[in-house]
Amino acid sequence: MLLDTSGLLCLYHQSEPLHHQAVQAYKVTQVRLTHSYVLAEFVALATARRFPRVLVLDYLDALMDPRY
Repeated sequence: MLLDTSGLLCLYHQSEPLHHQAVQAYKVTQVRLTHSYVLAEFVALATARRFPRVLVLDYLDALMDPRY
């Protein structure tokens, strides 16, 4: 699975229209791939939407954990 910025937002934010589909797709996929630029762009997007920065960074930290 290639994780892009909008996909990460759908996965992160429960109010996104495709959140549940993103969660289901993420759960069944074992190989996930993204890029540091996508992560940086996600932080910028989350900041623009006024999501708490600490929670966003904690989310990305957990995302990098192979057990997640």
